[in-house]
Amino acid sequence: MGIGGGHFTGRKRRRAAAFLLAVVFMAAGAGGWAARRVPVLTIVNRTRGETLLRRPVFGGFTFATRIRHSVQLTPVYEYYRIEEDGTVMVTGTMLWDLGWGMPSSENARVRLEGGAIRLENMDRLIGTLRFRVNHIAEPFLFLGERSLDLRSYAGDGDLLILNAPLEPRAFFLFGGTVDAFQEKTETGTDPGRKITGIAGSV
Repeated sequence: MGIGGGHFTGRKRRRAAAFLLAVVFMAAGAGGWAARRVPVLTIVNRTRGETLLRRPVFGGFTFATRIRHSVQLTPVYEYYRIEEDGTVMVTGTMLWDLGWGMPSSENARVRLEGGAIRLENMDRLIGTLRFRVNHIAEPFLFLGERSLDLRSYAGDGDLLILNAPLEPRAFFLFGGTVDAFQEKTETGTDPGRKITGIAGSV
């Protein structure tokens, strides 16, 4: 009985040790996942001191802005991409009138399509996007599948700061996200979506 009991006890100890080891590895894996730093798309109304959006995104997430030229009254689109390290890149522009002026970029590919002038593959680093809201220009922001009329979220002349700092995932496990845009989702169209590749969602 003593030998059998000792053998049984030893087997239980080994199982318990294996279980604890598995728990340790799982905890380490979860800790590594939670500690990993990811880009956090952040939009702040600097004028009013309000945070409109704070959501983690993946590297390669794209978004766009649209304004209407004050003289020609034609739309101007700017396309952006967030890199894995949180940097913000300008990837392209689409406009219908040269009165706006042509953005300069050595790497850009220029082509005409349906009356629009496209500059693609610009890949120009800007780091932080500073966007002045002008209600006359009817500014829109395209985030994933959402088209947002910025006049609903910012006053005329307000300055919006958009960037994507790296932060640990763990921060968002405890309610660290903000999304003022969930209250309203406006309608709008982005004719460059199919070609430029607006990707992801927030």
